[in-house]
Amino acid sequence: MNEYVEKELTQKEIIYRDPAMRAGLHGVAIPGKQGRLVGRLFTAGGPGPHPAVLLCHGIPGTELNLDLARHLQRQGWHVLSFHYSGCWGSDGDYSFTSDLEDGRTALRWLLEDETYGVDKKHVYVVGHSVGGFVAGHLLMEFPELTGGVLLMPMDLGEVAEVEGKHPEAFEKVRTLMNESAAWLHGCTGEGLLQEVLDKEIEFSLTDKADLLIDKDIMVVDATYDDVVPAQLYIDPFCDAVRSYNRKKLLRVCFNTDHSFNDQRLSVCEAVANFLKSML
Repeated sequence: MNEYVEKELTQKEIIYRDPAMRAGLHGVAIPGKQGRLVGRLFTAGGPGPHPAVLLCHGIPGTELNLDLARHLQRQGWHVLSFHYSGCWGSDGDYSFTSDLEDGRTALRWLLEDETYGVDKKHVYVVGHSVGGFVAGHLLMEFPELTGGVLLMPMDLGEVAEVEGKHPEAFEKVRTLMNESAAWLHGCTGEGLLQEVLDKEIEFSLTDKADLLIDKDIMVVDATYDDVVPAQLYIDPFCDAVRSYNRKKLLRVCFNTDHSFNDQRLSVCEAVANFLKSML
């Protein structure tokens, strides 16, 4: 009995003392167009290379979904979570245009990694809210991405239509922008709202759904989401994707709110299972 315990502890000790075999958390500073993008890289334990996820948060970044990052890390994934320019310590000024550029920069950093053991053939993107907007565009633009997960994605290209048809919902967007700007650098709520209206075509996910024809996509929405109501933002997007990509779109709805506060474990498990299905 004592010999078994001693042997078991010795094996664990060997793994613990080998940094390449241990799970880890690394602060990273990614060079961006406006300066550094600060972030965290969660690295999985065990021999690599490991599949990886770029995790994109929403506006202003209060909810980072780091429990999801840890959940994926425990299951063998590297996860990069980063902050957009002008947001929570990253250099520069915040805008939705720079969100997209920063997403591209962070993804390229992950795809070009030669330090942490990223499996370049298995890199995916997960985004929540405005992060889902960023993740959707990355899926369209990068052939290296074969799939990803959009959590309560806010298609900013739909806001102009919401303004004309659903004034109460549009005022919620205005409130969101104004409240978020207090945490961001170099922007105002009205300026962010005007950017969205001016770039309706450029920002639209729904109108570019044909670019997702070969992508595996999971879309998660919430019954009580009053930030990104499914009928205004997610239904049009999913309908458009299905018209091109009937077999590779999985949509799941949870009885929760925009940040799925009372369904965290269930959502984390659903995301992990979908990502594993693509390996």
